[in-house]
Amino acid sequence: GGWSVKAMHRLILLSRTYRQAAVRDTDALAKDPSNELLAGFPRRRLDAEAIRDTLLALGGNL
Repeated sequence: GGWSVKAMHRLILLSRTYRQAAVRDTDALAKDPSNELLAGFPRRRLDAEAIRDTLLALGGNL
């Protein structure tokens, strides 16, 4: 269908979002201990159904 897995990987891996650190900066955490300013977002695992639904939605099949 007109898309390339290699191109998709390149797009994701070279994006600024993907390259962001997952560890919160200690200075930001000290300034905002309750995380009201969203200095960091807690990581969470996605279940398989959420990943599947996202891929189907991106492909226009959901």
